[in-house]
Amino acid sequence: MNVDSDIQTWLEVQHHTPPAIVAFVKSYASRRLDYKIQASVVGIRGESRITQGGSVETSAHSPTVISRISLHYSKQDICSIDIRLSENGKEKAHERFKCP
Repeated sequence: MNVDSDIQTWLEVQHHTPPAIVAFVKSYASRRLDYKIQASVVGIRGESRITQGGSVETSAHSPTVISRISLHYSKQDICSIDIRLSENGKEKAHERFKCP
């Protein structure tokens, strides 16, 4: 669910050692956004969660890295990443992705 259509979020995988999932944001205006990212993995070995938060400065029309997360999960695990962005205390975007 994207609250503000002016903001796009997406994930990409960096194939380094260890691999990392990179969260990006792009806005049509330069702005400062607060973010909260939660990664969750549920599998036969149990459940793990990683939560990160902070702020990021975007430049108009330019992709900006929000965060890099290293996760270990298998195809049988349920893995998701939840991204929430806000500006001046108002939610601007909320997206939930399956791990790539």
